Amino acid sequence: MEPAGCPKAFNDTPDAYAWAAKAIPVIGSVIADDQVEYCKTGRRVAGGSHLPSDAVALDIVHGKLRGWMLFYREGFREPMSKEVLIRQGPAEKFIVNLRSGTTWWRNIKQASERQIFHLNSPYLQSVNDVEISWVSEILALQIPLFDLPPGVSGKK
Repeated sequence: MEPAGCPKAFNDTPDAYAWAAKAIPVIGSVIADDQVEYCKTGRRVAGGSHLPSDAVALDIVHGKLRGWMLFYREGFREPMSKEVLIRQGPAEKFIVNLRSGTTWWRNIKQASERQIFHLNSPYLQSVNDVEISWVSEILALQIPLFDLPPGVSGKK
């Protein structure tokens, strides 16, 4: 049964149809210079059925994809490695958390020193000589389907 106020095909019950949209929590924003700012919003958006149950969204409020949502797995953080660099290629495919506590959406480049990296993005100033705590791969970038009404949890 669809929650009141939700379009057809939305369902947050454990036995929902595979094609039904999922309630994805919005946990922050991508702000100026592609930095991530985390905050408790209570907001939820409808995400595609292909997204895993631990997916979360960041609202892109500034920059190249303003108005879109960035989806990644909150529960899957991996250490920085050569494999991450290979999987990333020339794109910006990871959320990058630094030892300083800041988080960015940037392309990662190995610096000359071991375990030191540069974070790059076209048309933005590089963030150089940083140590990375963890990365999380971006699952999707998409225009949000719609905001869900309060009380729709999406998490069981």
